[in-house]
Formats: sequence, C-alpha cells, structure tokens
Amino acid sequence: MNVNTLKIKLKKASSNEDYEKIAHQLMNEKKNYFFTKKFSNNATNKYNEFLIYIAKKFHVSTKEVGIIGSGKYGFSLNPRKNFKIYDEESDIDMVIISLDLFNKFWEILFINFMLKDDLREFAFNKSFETIFKRFVDVKLSDKILASEFYSKWLEETNSYKIDLQSDYDFPSEIGYRIYRSWSDYKITLILNLKKLSKIIKGGA
Repeated sequence: MNVNTLKIKLKKASSNEDYEKIAHQLMNEKKNYFFTKKFSNNATNKYNEFLIYIAKKFHVSTKEVGIIGSGKYGFSLNPRKNFKIYDEESDIDMVIISLDLFNKFWEILFINFMLKDDLREFAFNKSFETIFKRFVDVKLSDKILASEFYSKWLEETNSYKIDLQSDYDFPSEIGYRIYRSWSDYKITLILNLKKLSKIIKGGA
C-alpha cells in the first residue's frame, strides 16, 4: 500500500471496523520498502534471511519479528512525523513479539521508577505511556533501563548491528519495540491510524 492509497482510505474511514481493516492490510503487507530498495529482485530472499537471523538472536520464531514504520512501508505511520518518506537519514525500527522480553523490560522499568523520589516523573515519562500501550520502546527508555540485563542487551544488539550493517547495509540507528503480542501491536497501529486520519480530515 502506497502513501496516497493509505491517505484515501483514512479519509474515508469512519468506524473502528474501518481502521481495523486498514491495520490488517498494513500488517499483512508482503513488500518491504527497505529491502526492495537495497536488493531489488532479491528482496524477498534477503528479507527472509534477515528474519531468520533476528529470530535466532532473540529466541523467537520468524513470525514474531519484522521491520515496521517507514523501513517497511516507505513512509512513517507516526502521527508526529505526518507520513514522512523514508530517506537516507531514517532509522530502521524492528518489532519483536515476546512476552518474556516484555516482562523483563517492564520489571526493570517498574523497579527503576519506584526507586525515584519524585514519582511525578513516572506519570509524565514517555516510557510509562508506551508500557500502558503494552510495548517497550527500547530506544525511548534507554536512560532508565540501567541493569545487568540491559547492559547485556546492549552488548548483544550492538554486535547484531555490525552484522546488519555489513550484510544488509542497515543505517547506524536501529530501534527495537518489544510487544507482548501482535494483537497489542495492532492496537497501537490502529491508534496511530486514527490520529493520522484526524490530521488528514483537518481535525489536528
């Protein structure tokens, strides 16, 4: 689905069923913008190879990992970026579906927040917002994830980054979003689509 097609669909959308249908179409999109741009006719094989590599590293199945955002579609679905087209300065965002990883990150964030003297920071921190939406944005939470587990995570993902840059020409910035389930990811996607629809219709 290209950006113009999505805009038309969002302009027409009026019910939860409409947004859920659009989200379903986006999630089942087979084409991957980044890999198509880099590897042209060999994009599918390269992307499958990448999925196997990432799934093995995070101990999940290939159905529980993938690229999201502008790296997948060629444009951003973040309402704050307003359909920004993928360019050479864009980063790559990966989704990892893992209840185990989510729980480990949630526990670290919870403990670190509870140790703070001023709990008002907890209420207004973006990490709290993402946890409430049932996912962890590792890059967003970087400054408050101090722990032995997170140190090991950084060490391992930095080594993966070297492989991804070498084998697939990935950019220097790679983001990880940890979701409990694809259903939780779909909820976040629908919320973003509704915000984008409102922007298109002139309501924001």
